[in-house]
Amino acid sequence: MSDEATHPSPHDALFKRVFADVARGGALLRALLPSELAAAVEWSTLELRPGESVGADLRGLASDLVFSARADGHAVHFHVLMEHQSTADPRMPFRITEYVVRLWQGQSQPVDGRLELPLIVPIVVYHGARPWKAPLDVGEAIMMSEALASSAGSLVPRLRYLLDDLTQLDADGLRARGLPAFATLALWALRSAFDRGFISTAANLSGLFDEVVTADDGGQALASLFGYLFIISRPDEDLVSEVLGHVSPRVREEVMELEEMLAAKKLEQGRAEGRAEGRAEGRAQRGAELVMKLLRLKFGAIDAGTEERVRAGSDADLDRWAERVLTARQLQDVFA
Repeated sequence: MSDEATHPSPHDALFKRVFADVARGGALLRALLPSELAAAVEWSTLELRPGESVGADLRGLASDLVFSARADGHAVHFHVLMEHQSTADPRMPFRITEYVVRLWQGQSQPVDGRLELPLIVPIVVYHGARPWKAPLDVGEAIMMSEALASSAGSLVPRLRYLLDDLTQLDADGLRARGLPAFATLALWALRSAFDRGFISTAANLSGLFDEVVTADDGGQALASLFGYLFIISRPDEDLVSEVLGHVSPRVREEVMELEEMLAAKKLEQGRAEGRAEGRAEGRAQRGAELVMKLLRLKFGAIDAGTEERVRAGSDADLDRWAERVLTARQLQDVFA
């Protein structure tokens, strides 16, 4: 199994934390699908099918989500992949073909002597540094002259995927989709990760933060969003506190511990170097403090046994636990 599968990136973790929820995932699908197909889908039948992910043995995907629903009396699957490379992957048409075939493999038993496969709609959500340039259809990647393509006609294989290129959207464009507030802010965070546009757009989205904080799971949602900002922050950045400067006092109060963490991190970075052993111990202590504060923010009071386990964790353990907090629904999920 690839390292990406066992240790998902913070981008993967945030995306899956938000859109593995059927309501938010369904809202994203309705915003992206062609209007006629969206109208044909019986949205009350939509469900997440985690067991039908394409799996780690193809690419170690940590961010692919598979949904199923009924449309005009037939099953239809939606395979949603979040792509966070800095540039478009030219192999994407081939990869999508692999993924669709993999999903079909488990459903390829003939029925009454006839092979009946469900419609699979592949969707790529991209938030790289530059606009997407890769072909959207595997047929476009096949090397042939126009004359040969004309001669081959329908023999040229076709498999097209939908592309959601977040680089082409600004904050107003994201708001116009009408997604739930948490979903819009998550896409905003992913959209801003490469161009670091968090600060310039945060004020425009401050009302969405207010919507999130009043929701039943508002504390966990804010922990996921600001935990993501903290994890992707560079040594010379103060993303959490700068974004908090553009939101309401209630939101700032809710995530104050994360602001304190970032300040402590920056203070530690400015200290003179000590002995190598001392530096290693300091990193371990800071990592343990980070995990504990994230756990308290998301789950409330933490028992002494859990705190002892965190403080005894290795650097790899602490990194893994900090990332898992973004997607965990229960405390035990962090340490599973």
